[in-house]
Amino acid sequence: MNRDQDRPDLDAFPSVLLALCLAYYGIFFVLSAAFQHKALWPLDVPTEPYGYVGNPLDFGVFILLGAGVGALVLGYFLGVGAARLGRRHGARLRPAGLPRPPTDRHSFGEALFALCVLALAAIAAFELLAIRVPVFHQALNGALFFSVAVVRRGQIVESAPRIWRHAGYGAVLFLLAALASKQQWTALFLVVCFLALIEALHHRRGWLAWGALLMLAAAVYPAKRTPPPAEILRICLSPAEVGPTLSSRYAVTVLAQCKTNAERRDLIVAVAAGSRDQVLRRISTVRLLDRALSETPARVPFFAGETLRPLLYVAVPRILWPDKPREDIGNRIGHAYRVLLPDDRVTSINLSWIVEFYINFGVKGVVLGLGLAGFALGGLAWLGTVGARSAVSPLLTVGILFPLAYQDSNISLMVGNALHGVVGTGGLIALAWFAGRYLDKSALRPHPP
Repeated sequence: MNRDQDRPDLDAFPSVLLALCLAYYGIFFVLSAAFQHKALWPLDVPTEPYGYVGNPLDFGVFILLGAGVGALVLGYFLGVGAARLGRRHGARLRPAGLPRPPTDRHSFGEALFALCVLALAAIAAFELLAIRVPVFHQALNGALFFSVAVVRRGQIVESAPRIWRHAGYGAVLFLLAALASKQQWTALFLVVCFLALIEALHHRRGWLAWGALLMLAAAVYPAKRTPPPAEILRICLSPAEVGPTLSSRYAVTVLAQCKTNAERRDLIVAVAAGSRDQVLRRISTVRLLDRALSETPARVPFFAGETLRPLLYVAVPRILWPDKPREDIGNRIGHAYRVLLPDDRVTSINLSWIVEFYINFGVKGVVLGLGLAGFALGGLAWLGTVGARSAVSPLLTVGILFPLAYQDSNISLMVGNALHGVVGTGGLIALAWFAGRYLDKSALRPHPP
C-alpha cells in the first residue's frame, strides 16, 4: 500500500463512530420508548410478573439515559482531545527521516487483500459447517470487520489484482448467505451496516444499496424469527387448524387459506402489526433499564462490580484455562429481574452497557462508566485514523471499534471480542508482512534469460 495514493480516507470515522453510538441509544431507548403501547407487553401474571409488563415507563429512565449519554459524549470529546495532545507531543520527540513503514508497501497490500478474502470465505464456511476450533475460530471471527474493510477498500481503489477483486465479491456474498442461512441476524445486520459505512466513508453512493438490503432484512426478520401470533392465524383458519400451521412459522401458508379479499386484507394488517411488535420487543432495551431502575436496590441489591469481574481474565484463552468461567450473565440477569420464566436456563438477555453500569454502581456508575468508555473510544478512534502513520492502521481501527458502537451486550463479552479481533487482525497482518517480504525478494531476484 502506497501511503500517498492508497491510504484510506477514513479521517471522518471518529465522528461517525460517535454518531453510531448515539444512534444506538436513540433507537433502542428513545425511539422504542416512543412506540410503547399496552398490547405490546403481556399482562402481569398472578403472584409473579414474569416478562415485561405494560406499565408506563418511569420518567427517571430518561433522566438516567440523558446523564449517561451526556457523559459518553463528553468523554468521547475529551478522549479525542487527549489523543491530539499526545500525538502532538509524540511528533516532537520522533526522529526525522523515518523510513516508510513496511505495511505501506504494495506487495504487503496485495498479500493482505488475498488473506482477507480467504478469511471471509473461511468464516462463512465454518459458519455453515458449524466448525468451532478453539482460539482459531474466535480470532478469525474477530478479524471479520477488518477483513471486510480491507476487501472493500481494495475493490474501491482497485489496488488489488482484478482476479482477487472478483474473488472478494464472491467471499462477501458467501459470508452474507452463510449468516442468513444460519439465522445469525445480529451479525448479518452489523455486516450490512458496516458495508454501508465503508461506502459512505469513501464518499460513494453504494451505501444506498446496502441500506435498501438492510430495510429488506428488517422486514423479513420478524416473520422468520418467531412464529406468528395465534390471533393472526385465526383470521383465516379455524382454531383446530391453528396448531400445525403455527409450528410451520410461515404466514404465507395462512394466506393461501384466505378465501376473500377482505380476509387477505385483514391478514396483512394483522401480520404488519405483529411484525411491528416483534421488532419493538427486540429493540426495547429501555424496558430492561426501566426494570433495573425500579427494582435496584429495592428488590435486587447492587452487583457491586460482579458482572465486570470477567474483565480481569477475559484476555486469558480457554485453551490455557479450561475451567475459565463462562459468560452466562445474560441468563442470570434475566432471572434476577424476572424477565425469564424460572425454568428457562437457555435464553440470554442482552445486558447493555448503561444497564450494566447501573445495576453495579447506580447513577454514579452510569456517568463514570460511560464517560470512561467514551474517552477510550474517542481516543482510540482518533489515534487509529486521523493520527495514524501507517495505511493499514485506519482499516484496523475501523474494524475493531465499529462493533463497540452497538453496546447491547455486557462489557466483558464485547471487550473480549475486541481482543480476539486484535489477535485475529494481528495474525493476518503478520502473515501478509512475511508474504510481502517474500514477494519483494522474488521481484528483486535476477531471473535466468
